[in-house]
Amino acid sequence: MKKIIIKTTVISLIIILIAISLFFGSVAIFKPSIMGNIALNSGNEKVCVKYTEKQYIKSGDVQDLTLLAERSIWAKDYVRAEKYITKLILNDNFYLIESTKESGYKNYLASSLVEALYLNGKSEKALQTALNYYDGVSVPNTMRVIIYLFS
Repeated sequence: MKKIIIKTTVISLIIILIAISLFFGSVAIFKPSIMGNIALNSGNEKVCVKYTEKQYIKSGDVQDLTLLAERSIWAKDYVRAEKYITKLILNDNFYLIESTKESGYKNYLASSLVEALYLNGKSEKALQTALNYYDGVSVPNTMRVIIYLFS
């Protein structure tokens, strides 16, 4: 009798583990944004960025691109930050995103891009990017980043 109970318990646990694995596997494939949010809420920014990237590749939506660029910055994933901030700033619909954000959003992205370029070993491109976003009136964050990085 004891063997039957143990055997049934082990089989039940295996079935439950398989069901959980199938659930999370299918969510990861069909809804990577949910897995990205789970990873973010659990404090795993690198995994969050990977799932957010999968969601963007799947949808191609500018909202997903914005989220991916922001999460890449937060996770300090400078390779992805460089790639996706550049894509976002050059996107035809960027003005729509910028209008929904607080003022200085483009400056925030530009300074993050400059930092990512510099940390990816592209200091000349970082300097050129900072100069491209300098309007000659004020010293924006991009210039502060350059002054900090090159001093």
